[in-house]
Amino acid sequence: MATKPRPMMLGSQPAANANERPNKAPEFFARLLNAVTVAHVLHFQQTGPGSYARHEALGSLYDGLSGYIDSLVEDWQGCHDTIIADYPFAPIEKPADPVAFIEELYEYVETARADVSDESHIQNQIDEICTLISTTRYKLKRLA
Repeated sequence: MATKPRPMMLGSQPAANANERPNKAPEFFARLLNAVTVAHVLHFQQTGPGSYARHEALGSLYDGLSGYIDSLVEDWQGCHDTIIADYPFAPIEKPADPVAFIEELYEYVETARADVSDESHIQNQIDEICTLISTTRYKLKRLA
């Protein structure tokens, strides 16, 4: 558990003190939720040689990522004793290349994860997301 859970009201964010990082969890979660939609759209649009393997890999990504995000957000909210009311969603842009999308997503998750939580159980869930993303990259690059 977090060192001292702070009682929160719906939609409020933890008060930052001088020693705390800004709360980047809502941005992180919103980016992952957007990635589910992008992966789903890419999944539908695969054609040509290797399209079935890409279709299946992207299907596994959006399906698995959806479940991981659900668990991660619920765990984070329970650990931090708050409900995130505002997610900073950006417009969804579909990339032309599924591999580039996967590589960018992996880099983002690895870079931004430190600003989500210091809790090991939350970081372990992010590890599972990284595993799913890197496995999808392998499938897209080597099996399609």
